[in-house]
Amino acid sequence: MKKFWKIVAVSTTILFFSATAMPALPGNHWTVEAAGTVKLNKVPYQTTANLNLRTGPGTKYKVILTIPKGKQVTATEKSGNWYKVSYSYTSKGKKYTKTGWVSGSYLKKVSSSGSSASASGTTKITKTVYQTTANLNMRTGPGTKYKVILTIPKGKQVTATEKSGSWYKVSYSYTSKGKKYTKTGWISGSYLKKVPTSGSSGSASGTTKITKTVYQTTANLNMRTGPGTKYKVIFTIPKGKTVSATEKSGSWLKVSYTYTSKGKSYTKTGWVSSSYLKEYNQYINTAGTYYFTTKTANLYSGPNTKSKAASVPKDNGFYSTKKVINSIGQTFYQVSHNGKNLYVHSGDVKKVSPAVFSETKYKANTDTWLYQSPGINTAKLVKIPKDAVISSSLSVASWYKTSYGGKTGFVQAGQFSKYSPGFTETKIANESYLVTDNLNLRQLPDTKSAILVTISKNTIVQPTHKTSNGWFKISYNGKIGYVSGDYLDKIIVPAYSGTIKPYLFLDLRKPSKVTAQQIDQYIAAKAKGNTSVLLNKGKVFIDAGKKYGVNALFWRPSPFMKAAPGHLLCPWEKITFSVSGPLMRRRT
Repeated sequence: MKKFWKIVAVSTTILFFSATAMPALPGNHWTVEAAGTVKLNKVPYQTTANLNLRTGPGTKYKVILTIPKGKQVTATEKSGNWYKVSYSYTSKGKKYTKTGWVSGSYLKKVSSSGSSASASGTTKITKTVYQTTANLNMRTGPGTKYKVILTIPKGKQVTATEKSGSWYKVSYSYTSKGKKYTKTGWISGSYLKKVPTSGSSGSASGTTKITKTVYQTTANLNMRTGPGTKYKVIFTIPKGKTVSATEKSGSWLKVSYTYTSKGKSYTKTGWVSSSYLKEYNQYINTAGTYYFTTKTANLYSGPNTKSKAASVPKDNGFYSTKKVINSIGQTFYQVSHNGKNLYVHSGDVKKVSPAVFSETKYKANTDTWLYQSPGINTAKLVKIPKDAVISSSLSVASWYKTSYGGKTGFVQAGQFSKYSPGFTETKIANESYLVTDNLNLRQLPDTKSAILVTISKNTIVQPTHKTSNGWFKISYNGKIGYVSGDYLDKIIVPAYSGTIKPYLFLDLRKPSKVTAQQIDQYIAAKAKGNTSVLLNKGKVFIDAGKKYGVNALFWRPSPFMKAAPGHLLCPWEKITFSVSGPLMRRRT
């Protein structure tokens, strides 16, 4: 019993020591980096010794069981020199399968041909000549834990025949005291450069140069002296910071990180795991700018050339308010194309400045379209018929910006000619007119011109211009156009000093468009009580107007009298009527 308690006590002490000895991360924050675990296709191996199967990739993990020497296991994952394997065996007539981690140092690969190779990563390679880039220790095995055989001076050549991870098995020949010696051992590939027959050199450790690329960290990330977790940590880069990568080794990138501390700028260079990086694109808002393609150009769904979305011909225009500098320094402009936000490379377009001028009218020479942007490959907004007149005060290249049919867009300048109307306009002010019938407001002073809106009868309008062909320019319900003067009666309302009410003037010599039916309808609607003596007498008013050359509205009861009970004509209002020619007044 005493022995039992002693064992427990010792175990507890070990656990306590292990827990307290774990180093805390600086700044009390978690730092993440690549764990090194990679998936493998199912690979069969054979144990070369009795081998412990553990719960994790390391000797600190608990032993599940011991696999006898010569047994076969199947590996599915790798972490450093440890393999996650499945091991099947039979005990007391029953079959069992255990899964866990074993050291690759005691495994050999079992190929379909029956041959085996070391699971620790040692492979035969074609004889390759390298040159040392520093004084370099040759060791008895592929790692710093192995004994040093000798130190190879910087600049010497060695011949490699095997590789294990980043270590190479090489032969080195040298002369000492007149005698020639050759030593064979392992050296680190980090200090070798390849010497091909052409004389050029490249890194032996798998490090390759890459296009300078900007990345953003997705977590607090350790920068190390080399491409792996075994290398010393130089610095921890905070999450969300940007770094520039120039070299790559496996899943590791050599980066530069610039930061400011106590008012000073510092730059650190080292290796980080790419698992916690994402490419960084810089978006910049700009003043609105027009760009035109200089050749057939591709549009992309993102600010890079990886995702083509559309193709547009030369001289197609776009309007952009945002540019993007992507992770490798390329510039793209964000543009709208057929309702989608896409990107065009800056090298495929040129900037075009718009021309602003006084508002000018243009007439369509043929049926055409209003486009969303200055290009025939953009969305068509509305059809514009031949002879339609548009107004524009801005042009971009060979396009006019205009509005038509309630839409704003661009038209091809080549399909329009400057509009010269066959009339002149004279500005007028402070004049009111009564619309005598439902009247069309047209785009131009011509019955063939497009109708903008219909103005209801008895509406009072105030024109701003009168044309030489008898039309009036007015604004009605937010639209500006022209109405025929044949359906307007001028109302003159001068204000006389000292009077309470103004006099109403009506030009009696001007023929009216009012009809007998309209007069009959009006009297029937206004008559009250007994039947009016004026009912159905509309034609009498019309005939009298024609006979005496007087505006029929003079005879119409509405301006100055009303039908009343007793068949009497009663005063309506103080009104003065004027005519051209001999003065004629009726006062009541």
